[in-house]
Amino acid sequence: MSELAPKKSSIFFVRSIGEYFTASNDAKAVREAIRRIKVQEPTRIVIEATGRMEEIFVFDVARQGLSVIVANPLHLRRFAGSIGQLAKTHKIDSQLITHFGGSIKSGQTSITPENSRKISDLLVRNRQAVEMQAIE
Repeated sequence: MSELAPKKSSIFFVRSIGEYFTASNDAKAVREAIRRIKVQEPTRIVIEATGRMEEIFVFDVARQGLSVIVANPLHLRRFAGSIGQLAKTHKIDSQLITHFGGSIKSGQTSITPENSRKISDLLVRNRQAVEMQAIE
């Protein structure tokens, strides 16, 4: 289970062995992080949605055939409050996400094919451009 924060580097927590480690948010470091996690034979990996910053990690995890759940940050904060977890650091967050993943039985996140994602992104951008043109 792991967390990928919207920063240059991220803290991961592997609950089965209680290990924390840090990796930068680039393709090479993400592959290495997945390799380290995969050795533990996880049943699923839980990551917090970070406004698409998590995509590199999520897509690589899916390509490796591992189960991944992208958790809504609001659900994570509510879960933290419900168990009395008010402190907030990257280490605490990564551990909280794994606790959330073990306690809440949500289904695997489905990964949309790359072409569909690109089309969706283009449609969103087109809509933005039309709205901006109308404003001008």
